[in-house]
Amino acid sequence: HILSDAVRGFEGLYNLIWFSNTGYLDTTRIHRKGNGVVYRFKELPNGQFICSGTCTQFDGHAVDRIFRVHADGSTDTTFHTGVYTGIVGGYIPLDDGRVYVSGRFRRSAAPTDTLLLVRFMLDGTLDPSFSIPNFSLGALPSHPSAVVSFLYPWDDGKFIATGQFQYVNGVPRRGICMLDSTG
Repeated sequence: HILSDAVRGFEGLYNLIWFSNTGYLDTTRIHRKGNGVVYRFKELPNGQFICSGTCTQFDGHAVDRIFRVHADGSTDTTFHTGVYTGIVGGYIPLDDGRVYVSGRFRRSAAPTDTLLLVRFMLDGTLDPSFSIPNFSLGALPSHPSAVVSFLYPWDDGKFIATGQFQYVNGVPRRGICMLDSTG
């Protein structure tokens, strides 16, 4: 977004801007800059936000393609996912600070592994108690690669995942499946 608020010192491009409940620019908040685009974000139960985009720097700090900011928009430097490329489809934040993230992305710790659905811990590492599902296309020639596009919370810690896939862990699911908290 381009801001032109010279009185308060906000001139130029900003990635995170605040609006009041009446739809006007919130002049009581600090707007934040990054060196790329923030495509998707979601508020977490503790007031922080999980974000994704093309930034490698945000608010003066190095960030991964999936990063977290505090409730005031400042970068949370304790959260590192290692995601360096890809897209995010959806988020499901959990009350304990962990967060499910879907899409199609890669992490620097395993650059040849393409991930479509993971659960991150409070520090951004992969949750070892979540078995990462294997999504595959099978014989879908019209799609270049599988992707998990959306996540929907369900009862008892379960959730629904939808996207471009035919199989989940080798079982036919045709683009929709329900998973439990263990994957």
